[in-house]
Amino acid sequence: MNRASECKAFITITDKSAGAANTTELSVILRYINDLKQDLMTLKVEDIQLKSLQERYLKFAEELGEKLTRAKRDQDQGDYAAFQAASANLISIGNNGIDLEQELQQYCRKP
Repeated sequence: MNRASECKAFITITDKSAGAANTTELSVILRYINDLKQDLMTLKVEDIQLKSLQERYLKFAEELGEKLTRAKRDQDQGDYAAFQAASANLISIGNNGIDLEQELQQYCRKP
């Protein structure tokens, strides 16, 4: 595969997971993140830069998945102080995802 087709496959995966931004329901967001992890694990890329991005995206998805699971547990148990603390942390992690997406888009737009 060439870089353009690898970029297209990668962006298709990340675009699919962007639907998580349209909901505040933690279980739905968690489903999107788990799908993202699965798709990234099966994505085959040879381009060194894309491989690095893939590894960082996987790390991001794993971290976000863990934090979402913890936040959902806190919410389900009615521990709203812990839930609020987790929410602030989730926003920070989410910003990392935005940075990764911007890096992917910029790299894939290069000639």
